[in-house]
Amino acid sequence: MTIRTVLWGQPRKDGTAAVKVYVNLNGVVRYFMVDGIYIESKFWDKNKQVVKSKHPNARLYNAKIRARKIALEEHFLNGGTFENFLKSSKSKLLTEALEEYITLNKGEYSAGTAKAYRNTISRVRQFEKHYSIKSYIKDIDEKWVADFVTYMKKMGFVKATTAYHLGRVKKAIMHQRVDNPHVEKIKHKQGRARPKPFLTPNEIAQIEKTPDSELSKAQYIVRDFFLLAYYLLLRDSDVTAISKSNFIEKNSKVFYVGTNKKTKTQVIVPVSAKAKTILQRYDYDCSRYTNSYRNKCIRRVAEIAGISTLVEDGDELVPKWKLVSMHTARRSAATNLDMQGMSQHGIKMLGGWKNLASLAVYFRSGNMDIAEKAQKFDHFK
Repeated sequence: MTIRTVLWGQPRKDGTAAVKVYVNLNGVVRYFMVDGIYIESKFWDKNKQVVKSKHPNARLYNAKIRARKIALEEHFLNGGTFENFLKSSKSKLLTEALEEYITLNKGEYSAGTAKAYRNTISRVRQFEKHYSIKSYIKDIDEKWVADFVTYMKKMGFVKATTAYHLGRVKKAIMHQRVDNPHVEKIKHKQGRARPKPFLTPNEIAQIEKTPDSELSKAQYIVRDFFLLAYYLLLRDSDVTAISKSNFIEKNSKVFYVGTNKKTKTQVIVPVSAKAKTILQRYDYDCSRYTNSYRNKCIRRVAEIAGISTLVEDGDELVPKWKLVSMHTARRSAATNLDMQGMSQHGIKMLGGWKNLASLAVYFRSGNMDIAEKAQKFDHFK
């Protein structure tokens, strides 16, 4: 039997990598996580198999490493196997596994993602309270999933929300490295996604020209924030985070320079005169109101503006304004730029999408739009 500690060779996005214990038992190799330890390669002493003393948490991390190695050595020297060592982790509560998963990925996940995982913990606890049960990893099977789905439906949550929670449950369980034969069954079909419309340039103009007298103060402000998101191709969360430091001037032209919160990519976007006017109106502070309240306001603004083209919503047709949200601004900007002939690579760079596949889901133009755009090509002349 051979046991040693290694720094995992596949670093995370932040440059840190996991510390694992390598075990070779009669030619069978397995790696075991040392929970909570992620470090840069410069802090790892490969020869001594320890965290270098210059790391601020060296003593704590090395104590954890020693404890993990001792536990593994005792287990296998006492005749234990890989299978029954892994099974010993199955008694952990699901909520504990989720908490651990959040902690181990806190350097990788955004505040929004961490919050989403905490929402899942809350839902699991509510589910457990409703049925007077405790959910251990060993108990998570198809029946548990079916009960959870039934509970979520009873509480009025849509399929997509249930699917997202189950996806997080699955990730947390897989992180525990337990041999759970039911792990692939932890899923829920989301069903048909709700349509996500875009606004044409004419419809954007309708919102721009809606008389101020017809809007409440909050609706007026939210309309400005929506238009700013459209002009700069930003998510609402990025609009909220805007400050004066995000703007530079070059050759008498103002540019927005920021880091996309979701993808962590830098974006540089020309600032139009309309966008500049809005920014100055609020002294570059666009943080007012929550996202849910903004969505409610902009939906009402779209109704007042007469955005009433009928679009599909499930099995019925509804006025487009009913499906408008703050994110419609970003989707509309991407689609309209594409229809005006800008390269998709250029749109990707401006909006901070990670790749063209991610951008493609934003394009909402219809067949006629594409056909009209195609007329300029020689192939159709």
